[in-house]
Amino acid sequence: MSSLKLKKYLKNYSKQLVASSLIWLIGMALVAYSIADSSSSEQLITLKYIPVYTVALLSTLCVGLCHYLYWQEALTE
Repeated sequence: MSSLKLKKYLKNYSKQLVASSLIWLIGMALVAYSIADSSSSEQLITLKYIPVYTVALLSTLCVGLCHYLYWQEALTE
């Protein structure tokens, strides 16, 4: 990629990354609120909440990977 195309790509990608990070933060806040709102710790261990924890963990890893790859690409421009 030429330097100008790379800068334009990184600018657009950074906007998408910020937007996805904000959506992720809102989602994590809702998950945290629902966990804090539960009445007992035994309720949190039930099987129906395991997919929520899995999605939260995987989304955290994906957003972290996106940030890492963005900064690696930005540093090597």
